[in-house]
Amino acid sequence: MFDLQVWTFETSDNILKCAATTGVRVQGIRKLVQRFLLLLLTDRGSVRYGRPRQQARGTTFLSQFREGYNTEADLMAAFDVATFIVKSQLREEESPDDDDSEMLKTAKLEKLILTPKAANLIIRIQSMTDEMRFVLPLATA
Repeated sequence: MFDLQVWTFETSDNILKCAATTGVRVQGIRKLVQRFLLLLLTDRGSVRYGRPRQQARGTTFLSQFREGYNTEADLMAAFDVATFIVKSQLREEESPDDDDSEMLKTAKLEKLILTPKAANLIIRIQSMTDEMRFVLPLATA
């Protein structure tokens, strides 16, 4: 199975950005990263369609980020909680037919770079067979 590409990665340092082209197929670890980020960045309760379980998808991570955080440790803790939620939501979607490279093993915030106007999260996603490290830039203003 494949998904359509939403994000691309600049090859030099894997900085995430919106896809310039549409209709490109993505599979394997990149598909997993895309699914992980979709759930991480979807505000819980913001999905207004589908069954009740689908409407409860997402996390409060982005809402908490927008509201502000007191310390770097607070933001890292919020990421850890959100990752736990995303992991369980991805597990609910899995089927025995899924490719091992599209099944989440771990997600870790390896580094957090804060500036007055942005936060760059360096994240490592590990599937059952592969891993990818990338930068997720989030604007604070």
